[in-house]
Amino acid sequence: MRILFFAGLLAALFLTPADANLIGGKRVLLAGKSKFVGAGDIVVSATAWWGLRAYNLAYAASAGKIALVCTPADATCANVNSDSKGNFNLAGTPSLTCNNGGSICTIKTFFDQSGANSCAGACDLTQATIASRPTLVINCIASLPCALFSAVQTLASVGAAYSQPDTWSIVAKRTSGTVRTSVFSPSSGLQQVGFDTGATNMLCYAGLVPSISGAAEGAFHSFQCILNNPSSQYFLDGSGAGISAGTQNVAASAFAMNSANPGVFEFTEGGLWGVAFSSGQQSSMNLNQHAYWGF
Repeated sequence: MRILFFAGLLAALFLTPADANLIGGKRVLLAGKSKFVGAGDIVVSATAWWGLRAYNLAYAASAGKIALVCTPADATCANVNSDSKGNFNLAGTPSLTCNNGGSICTIKTFFDQSGANSCAGACDLTQATIASRPTLVINCIASLPCALFSAVQTLASVGAAYSQPDTWSIVAKRTSGTVRTSVFSPSSGLQQVGFDTGATNMLCYAGLVPSISGAAEGAFHSFQCILNNPSSQYFLDGSGAGISAGTQNVAASAFAMNSANPGVFEFTEGGLWGVAFSSGQQSSMNLNQHAYWGF
């Protein structure tokens, strides 16, 4: 598995991050160019998914909505769509002037790109209060963006029900501190995924807190939290193991980012699938995320 992981990363060195897309460690080519492969092409039918790239090839081809972005004081708010290569196409929305200095933009809404309509409609994550929104970081990973969440910033959707087996997948970086930081959690806190106490620990929680180490502080990580009691697992940056994470399901609660155990982190993509990822799916998702984001 480690050989496959490093082979995939080596292949990605010959492509720009936005062009490097892998399935099972192999580049997919179309007309001599890399064909976009998103998380939803690796494992189909997500329950809900949000991110700063397109969910899958079809979403990229249709220039689907990624996020509603606002300039300071909400002077201008506009949707940013995907381009045909799956990238967050800020340049395609000329009404928005966003940078990391005098015009720091906020993300008002992350659109649920899955098309599953699991929340009696799309599970869009949104926040009306400007100060409580994540900020958009330009050129966060090379030329690619990320969303910066502070301890007081959160996005949430209306209620949705889901139960084990299920799999959370995230790409995120804890930027400071060693407190528990939930990247995703329902408002009731019945399942959580993110960073645990300690500088190198990840969180995969459904009532129990297993020890998951190996996530260097201040670096981006691809993390899959597979909740399937009694056979739950985690997969972190190319390796994983079985864990005891608990039995909790979610009956009817809101999807939320940074609502339980809030902390400071940077986020690029994540979502929930109503299945337990197989070992092959875990590996392929990890390779795809590392190759696209270039970390």
